[in-house]
Amino acid sequence: MSCWQNIPILVKRYLVGYLDYEARCNLKLCSKSDQFLVTSTRHVAQIISIAEQSNSSCNELSTIILRYEFRVLQLEEIDGVTTMTSGEYQKINNKNRYDVARSWIEKISENGVANAKKVQLLNLSMPPSPQWILNCEESLKIRMVGRQNLKSWLQITVPILKILEIEEWEIAEEILETRQIRQVGEVLRLSRNVKISDEQLVKLAAPSLVIISGNTITEQGAKKVLKKFVEQNRSGNPFELKFRKSEPNFNHLDLFDKSWTIQKLQQIDETEGEYVYQITGGFTNVHRVQQLPKIIIRDFVTYMTLKVLHPAGIYFQNSIW
Repeated sequence: MSCWQNIPILVKRYLVGYLDYEARCNLKLCSKSDQFLVTSTRHVAQIISIAEQSNSSCNELSTIILRYEFRVLQLEEIDGVTTMTSGEYQKINNKNRYDVARSWIEKISENGVANAKKVQLLNLSMPPSPQWILNCEESLKIRMVGRQNLKSWLQITVPILKILEIEEWEIAEEILETRQIRQVGEVLRLSRNVKISDEQLVKLAAPSLVIISGNTITEQGAKKVLKKFVEQNRSGNPFELKFRKSEPNFNHLDLFDKSWTIQKLQQIDETEGEYVYQITGGFTNVHRVQQLPKIIIRDFVTYMTLKVLHPAGIYFQNSIW
């Protein structure tokens, strides 16, 4: 202990920055100076997850599952009494499970900001407080939070997101115009039949896109964002599009820029309209990617699908096909 106390405060802060949640809590118990050291040193969790799980019986209330790094809390509510489970049981009277979850979010926040590399919001019916701030340093995943709550959760996230994944029954057009969608830096994944136009598509900053559009994106928009992907993508990032053919006789080769060097590979089943290509040159990538992985095009009568297949057959998880 004497050795620890003799370490300069700046070095201590540096070391505390590498501690996980449990270790920080233990250090706070050592002394008042250590408690101040921990509370005054910014901590970025590896992951924060807030999920809601429906129970099998329609009479049972849903269960809230909260995760902060490796610490997991489970909240169940019966007759107005919330039971919190984390290795041991704790009953909280006169508070419903949502109020306890809100208190938990405020507890893990530092100066009103919850810091994490990855944030997940899964199947939530709970709206956020407008005073909360979620600092997502790497990625944000939102799944089934409801159309009304989706915009509210997005609006409290900072800074510009690197990776954003949204799975929702319907994504309103106004959501597509938000800063959190348009300024995603690297990867944007929007599931379901997203009603996004060519104009909205090309305004998206993210070069890596996974978007299913039933009949709003056309081959013209697809060609523009594919060019951006080729020139700006990072190695290993996904790219998938489903779009309609505004011209029935559109040649899928016209999706490629004329300056690119295209190599046709052995097709999987050309009779079914499936083609495989590789872009081997004729482009300049800002991240020095020199050769793109396989590109699979499925050319149907009224629509096309376009997907980048990564080396060794690695697919992006939850593919649209």
